[in-house]
Amino acid sequence: VNFSHLAQEIRKMTLLRLIAASALNRMASLGSNTSPQLCLAGFQSQDLLPSDSGNDMSSHIWFAVPKSKISRGKKRMKTTLRKRIKIREDIIKDGRTGEITLSHKLPFRWKSYLPGPTEISSVNMEKNFEVLDSDSTVDVR
Repeated sequence: VNFSHLAQEIRKMTLLRLIAASALNRMASLGSNTSPQLCLAGFQSQDLLPSDSGNDMSSHIWFAVPKSKISRGKKRMKTTLRKRIKIREDIIKDGRTGEITLSHKLPFRWKSYLPGPTEISSVNMEKNFEVLDSDSTVDVR
């Protein structure tokens, strides 16, 4: 365990706590008409924080977090439009398989749509091809 690294982290956290505490005290000293009051997580009241009197507001660091102007749903819609598959002419739906593919590529499962040996019957084979016996000859010219 690197103790020097841990000591640096503890110093950073202490400084951040002191900065936030001074901001809280300054907001409390401005008066009760300012709202909403800032609050540090983990502290139940401002009595636990060290008092910081005599400092002006410009000598401290103020943290501001702007509110998001775009909702999460709109961000999601923008991302979807940006990352969607663009419409192109070479993206087609294959007639045999029903899968979407590029026109110059075979579909992903093209082998499963080939006709198997059970689909081609021996009757069709006899119609399309001549069945040669061992005693018959073929005239080749």
